[in-house]
Amino acid sequence: MAKITKSIRLGLTLLGQVRNEAKRQNISIVELIRIAVERHLGELNQRRVATGYAEDRSKKIDLSKPVVSWTRAEKEFADRVIQQHFDEDR
Repeated sequence: MAKITKSIRLGLTLLGQVRNEAKRQNISIVELIRIAVERHLGELNQRRVATGYAEDRSKKIDLSKPVVSWTRAEKEFADRVIQQHFDEDR
């Protein structure tokens, strides 16, 4: 119960701050939240680009090539596990 009370108190505190800021900027709460989320996501993307972790969506994945090289024993084991999974589904 204490966790729920603490969460509610935090939510109400944040709601009060958001309401006050929206009123100060003369916009709706929804608009303020949308702007804040868009700004936050933009900053995250900039950090990813700056650190080299940005996704390169132009790259195509070739599904015909294996991602890793397995030994014959590993491949046989994986095939058996997948076959057991499909057998159980029937």
